[in-house]
Amino acid sequence: MYLILLFLSGVTSNVSYITTALIIFEVMPVRLRSFGYFCTGLGYAVGYLMVSGIAYFVRDWRLYLKLCGGAEFIYVLYFFIIDETPQWLIANNKFEEAKKLIKKIKSMGGRSIDNIEDSPMLKLNDNTSLGMWETFKTILKLPKLLIRLAILCLAWLIVVMTYYTIALNLNSLSGNRFINIMFGGIVEICNVTLFCLFVETRGRRDTFIGTMFLCGLGIAVSPFLITSYGQLSVATTMFSKLMVGIAFAVLYVYPGELFPTNLRHTIFGICNMFGRTGGLISPFLIYSSDSGSILGPSLATAGIILFTSSLFFCLPKTKSNQLPKSVEDALKLQASVNCCRNNERDIEAKLVVRKAQAWKWKKKYYLKLLLSLL
Repeated sequence: MYLILLFLSGVTSNVSYITTALIIFEVMPVRLRSFGYFCTGLGYAVGYLMVSGIAYFVRDWRLYLKLCGGAEFIYVLYFFIIDETPQWLIANNKFEEAKKLIKKIKSMGGRSIDNIEDSPMLKLNDNTSLGMWETFKTILKLPKLLIRLAILCLAWLIVVMTYYTIALNLNSLSGNRFINIMFGGIVEICNVTLFCLFVETRGRRDTFIGTMFLCGLGIAVSPFLITSYGQLSVATTMFSKLMVGIAFAVLYVYPGELFPTNLRHTIFGICNMFGRTGGLISPFLIYSSDSGSILGPSLATAGIILFTSSLFFCLPKTKSNQLPKSVEDALKLQASVNCCRNNERDIEAKLVVRKAQAWKWKKKYYLKLLLSLL
C-alpha cells in the first residue's frame, strides 16, 4: 500500500507541475512568458529549500510525509478557482466556453467586452479545427516535427537523469547533509533567476546549449577533485546542479513553443515520460559510483550531455515568437541547421494538413446527411 500511495503521489504531483507551466505560458503575453515560469520555478525552489528545515526539525519520516502530503489538499480549491485556457478551448472547438472566459478576462481587466467576436484569441487558423488525434497523426507524417520531438525526448531523458543523479547524491557529499540540501535549495532559487535572465537575452535554445555544455564540463572535472579537494568538488557539483537546473527550466518552456496548441499537452506528456525514464536510471548511476571509480560514469555522462546539447542546433529559435496555433505555424519555424529537406518537406506537410482537414469536414458532411435521411 505504501508503494502504491507513493507512486500515485509522484504521478499526480508531476502532472500538476507540468499543467501549471502550460497554463502560465498559454495565458501570459509573449513578453512575460519567461517571468511567468520564473514564478512557478521560484515556488518549487522555495519548497526545495524548506525541505532541509522541515527534515532537520522533524526526524520521524512518517510525520514528515504527513506534513508534506497534507499541504497538497490546497489543490482541491483550484477546481473552483482556475479556469481552462482560451487557447485550449478554441483549439478543441469549445468556442462558447472560450467566449465566456474571454469576457471574464476582459471584465476583470477593466476592458470593454463589446464585439467579443473580434477578439484576437478567437481568430485562429482553420487548422486548429483538427482534433488532437488528427493533429497527432498528421505530425507522425512530418519528418521535421518528428525530429523535433525525438531531440526533445532525448533532452528530457538526459537532463532529468543528470538532475536527479546530482540531487539524490547530495547526502553523500562531504559536509553536513542538511546544509548540503539547503545549498541545493539556494541553487534552485539561483537557477530560476538566471533562467529568466538568460532566456530573455540569449533565447531558449542557446541558453539550453550553453548551460548543458557547462554542466557536462563540471561533471567531467568533478572526479579529479574529490580525493584532494573535497570542498571544491562540492562547489563543482553545485555548479553543475545550477546549470542543469537552468536547462531543466528551459525544457518546461521550449517544447510548448515548437508545437501547435491542441497537441502541446500531449507533447509535454511524451517528453516527460522519457524524462521519468531518466529519473529511473539516475539511482543506478549513483550506485555504480559507490561500487567503484566514478571517473568512467562521470566522463560517459558528460559526453552524452555534450552530444544532446549539440542536437539543439537542429531546433529553431523561439524568442519573442507567438505560440504556434496550428501545424503549419509550427512548420514555419526554421532551425539554424537543416536536419531534413525543408522545401520538399514543407510542401508535403501542407498537403498532409489539408488532406486531414478535408477528411474531417467530409466525415461531418456525411454524418449530417445520414442524420437527415433518418
